[in-house]
Amino acid sequence: MNTIFNFSESDPHVSAKGVRRVINRKKYDTDTADCLWKKEYDREWKSGWGRYTHCGVALFRKKNGEYFEYDVEWDKDDYERYYYPTVTIKPLTEEEAKDLTEKYAPDDYIDVFGDVDE
Repeated sequence: MNTIFNFSESDPHVSAKGVRRVINRKKYDTDTADCLWKKEYDREWKSGWGRYTHCGVALFRKKNGEYFEYDVEWDKDDYERYYYPTVTIKPLTEEEAKDLTEKYAPDDYIDVFGDVDE
C-alpha cells in the first residue's frame, strides 16, 4: 500500500508525507505506516454562506497493527488555510477503524478487513 500521497492532484502541497505525532507516548508516522485508503470531500464551514473547506481523510495501519486516522483540511479561498492546512492524527481501535471505513470508504472495507456476513 502507498504511504506517500497527495489528496488532490490540483493541490499537490497537501500531502501525508512526513507527518509524525506522539500521542499517549506512542508514535504515529505516515512514512512508516501503510495507507489503507484515502478519500476527499467538501464540508461547508460557514453555514449558509456557501463557503466550503476541502477535506481529506485516510486510514493508516502501523506495523504493530494499530490504526490511526489522518485528517487534513484546506481552503483554496483562504491563503493561510491553503498553504498551511490543518492536519490531525487520531489513534483508533479496530472497531473505530471499521466504522470510519464504513462511513468514508465502504468499497474498500472487504479489502481492508476481510469478508463480512451477508
